Amino acid sequence: MNQWNLFIDKYFPLEIIGSGGFGLVLSVIEIKTNFKLAVKIIDKRNLNIQSDRDIISYQVKLLKKLNNPRIMKIFNVLETKKYIFIFMELIEGGNLKDLIINRYIDSQALKLGINPNEIKNKLPESYNIDDIDAICEDLQSYKLNMSKLPFSSMQLQENMKFQPKSMKQEAILPKGSADDFVDEQLLSLLEKK
Repeated sequence: MNQWNLFIDKYFPLEIIGSGGFGLVLSVIEIKTNFKLAVKIIDKRNLNIQSDRDIISYQVKLLKKLNNPRIMKIFNVLETKKYIFIFMELIEGGNLKDLIINRYIDSQALKLGINPNEIKNKLPESYNIDDIDAICEDLQSYKLNMSKLPFSSMQLQENMKFQPKSMKQEAILPKGSADDFVDEQLLSLLEKK
């Protein structure tokens, strides 16, 4: 019997949700029960040394014995001449790396008192924790510089009206230019002294 037939007869593949050095991970539906799960398909040809096989075997045995709601469950393991199929609980919502990064961004945004999207919108397409930290340092520096102004940025925003013009927005101040507004704010502060 073809090794893929053992898999295809029981499971309907939905999508590839990950890949690595040993193989790939698919989300599948068990045809008989309509149950969604993940399957890690390991190509034995990618297991270069016996220790690779021993590590996988040990991990599978260990995970099968564990019963904890915070640890992914392994339901079944199927081994053929060329492949190892590890059927496990499907945890939706992205991979662990993305979850950790998003939580880190959320915590940094909370510290800065900003919306997490202000950080996410400044990130390059490919980024890591150092990029997030650099953006947060820039935002913190900006906040500190804004706090040194003799008037609050909220006052400036309240006195400005935003009107769409083409595809961009331009600030329109009530009198004169932005310099006039800043001058007025500085004069009013000096008069109070």
